[in-house]
Amino acid sequence: MSIAEQGRGSGDVSALLGRLEPELSGVLVRFRIPAQDCEDLLQDCLLALLVQRDQVASPAPWLLATVRNRCRMYWRARRRRLLEAVDSHLLEELAGSVEATDRQTHLSHDLGCAISALPGHCRSILRLRYGLDRDSPEIAERLGYSPNSMRQVTSRCLVALSRKLVDVGFGPSSPIPPLEDACNPAS
Repeated sequence: MSIAEQGRGSGDVSALLGRLEPELSGVLVRFRIPAQDCEDLLQDCLLALLVQRDQVASPAPWLLATVRNRCRMYWRARRRRLLEAVDSHLLEELAGSVEATDRQTHLSHDLGCAISALPGHCRSILRLRYGLDRDSPEIAERLGYSPNSMRQVTSRCLVALSRKLVDVGFGPSSPIPPLEDACNPAS
């Protein structure tokens, strides 16, 4: 590709962005992408468009669809990170392998409060899996679930726990706030 063709390509991208700016902004707002991540997400999509420009018949619809898909992937990755953070904390706290500092003691108490606010089946699954270190087939047998569905059921329980923790401000990169209100609704 000559330099003149490369220049036309970047001009085409600028024109495309100019035309699609309201729609792209709407997609990013609808998916509630934080402002600090919008530019990165859009740049990734534009890079993908430039790499695949020979295979893309209609750049405008392709770019809009790609931005929507990347927004979905963004939130899936954030949820996965949160689940992994909760998962590792559960393993550490319920196994009792972490030394008892004030922070860890509060975390253990707060995590226990969050777990106690979950439905009974989730409390049972999480306590069996993390507290008693049982595997999925054994948990399924004890609680009457299909062994094939345990991964999904456990994941739903972890999502419910994550939501409880997020509701009070816990996140993978934020300090862990106290959940004492969850244990003591009157306070």
